[in-house]
Amino acid sequence: MLVVLAHITVVAGREEEFEEAARRLGAATRELERGVRRYEYVRLAEPSTYLATLAFDDYDAFLEHQASAHHHTITGAMRDCIATLRLERIEPLRGCSPLHPLPEPSDGAAPPEHFDPVDRDELASRRDHYRTRYPLDRATWWDRAR
Repeated sequence: MLVVLAHITVVAGREEEFEEAARRLGAATRELERGVRRYEYVRLAEPSTYLATLAFDDYDAFLEHQASAHHHTITGAMRDCIATLRLERIEPLRGCSPLHPLPEPSDGAAPPEHFDPVDRDELASRRDHYRTRYPLDRATWWDRAR
């Protein structure tokens, strides 16, 4: 399983617009994607700050999500609202979280058959882009801590 926290700061005054886009993206993600386990946004105490918890079956499912037509369309509306974005891979502790780690399958090369109706070459190109942009490697100390 791949679990990611997205730390987001929104441009002051654009919170409502961001939240509406986040609701649309969350609904589309849960409806259209088979590899998503959790996709939720919360407001933090600091003004204009949010945290999104994203859990996917594996890294490929994360890449599917990033490369999807619905993600590109909706995040296009969000982009101008976001001042900062930082993605952080986390590892929930077994026995302390329903999102405990599972073995990760190897990274497959073929785009999924069930996904948004988008040109398969474009989808593969998007996946490669996000694979480079967000490698989301495991922290090396996690293996020692198990």
